[in-house]
Amino acid sequence: MTIKGEPSRATHQGALRVIRTKSGRTFVGKYASSKAKRWASVLAGEFARYKPEKPLEGPLHVEIIWVFGYPKSTPKKHLGEVRWKTTRPDLDNMEKTVLDVLTEQGFMHDDSQIALKATRKLHGPNPAIIVGIAQLDPIDTHSRISVLQQ
Repeated sequence: MTIKGEPSRATHQGALRVIRTKSGRTFVGKYASSKAKRWASVLAGEFARYKPEKPLEGPLHVEIIWVFGYPKSTPKKHLGEVRWKTTRPDLDNMEKTVLDVLTEQGFMHDDSQIALKATRKLHGPNPAIIVGIAQLDPIDTHSRISVLQQ
C-alpha cells in the first residue's frame, strides 16, 4: 500500500496529554482534535481501500517505509537522492499510529501478531508512506535451531 504525500510528523506519543474530567479525576488521553487523531483518520481512509475480507491469521511480517521531503537545508547536489532521516519524529512513535490503524481497519486481530517488523525513515524526492503486511511461514526449527541456541 502506498500513500503518496508528505507523512505527518504528528505521533501517537505526541498527542498524549494529562486530562482532567469535570469531576476532577485525571487520566492520560488524547484530545479529539489532536493532529495525531486527524492523521490516523487520514490513514484509515487510505487503508480502507486495501482492507482484506477478513483479518490475517497467525504470525505477521510488517514493513513500513516513511519518505519525507527534503529539509530546506539540503544542498542542491543531494536533491534527488534518498537519504536517512535522523531527526524527529521518533520511528517507534510513528509505527504505533500505523499499527493501530491497521488493527482497527481489520488487517489483523491484534498487533501482537507481528513477529517480524522492518521500518525505515528516509528523505527522498517522492514523499509517501509505503506499508506491506504478510503472513509468515512456519519456522523450520531443524534448520534454524542451531542459530537460535548460540
